[in-house]
Amino acid sequence: MNLRLDTKILKLWPNFIDHYTFEAGISVLLEIVAKDKGDRFSQQCATHLLISDSGKLNFALPKYSSHRDEKISEVQDWIYNHSSSVITIVELAKYFNFSERNLKRRFTQATGISINRYVQEVRIDKAKKLLLSTDKTVNEISINVGYENSSFFTRLFKKNTGLTPAKWRKNE
Repeated sequence: MNLRLDTKILKLWPNFIDHYTFEAGISVLLEIVAKDKGDRFSQQCATHLLISDSGKLNFALPKYSSHRDEKISEVQDWIYNHSSSVITIVELAKYFNFSERNLKRRFTQATGISINRYVQEVRIDKAKKLLLSTDKTVNEISINVGYENSSFFTRLFKKNTGLTPAKWRKNE
């Protein structure tokens, strides 16, 4: 399967396709690639297609974004943009004017996972992209994505992917 994205094709797309539609399309494409060729290959595609530097890594967790709850989408965007910080449900609920119980219920209903699990998924996704696109150490990446304890990060990463971050990076 040849997944090369040709800039000539992009120029032919109608101008009415906005930035978000394009990103959503890329996210869906990457999800299909992940199912067919595996997560690592999908992450490599994302790295090659979507970034010019590691600070501009695009988000690629479409399986949790296919809902219609706009307020929860705002929460998800906030989590993505602040994932390297300490995130608490109490602060999220207060910031978005939810009760804690209602936030947890609506988030799980919309995404299918808990807020804490979603934060972990976002951080692991960002870590995968950093592992592929930078030479940063696992410890540096751990801190960049929001984990001060690199041992905890490594255990969580391995639980999520089956490999330690270092082995995942080297696994061709």
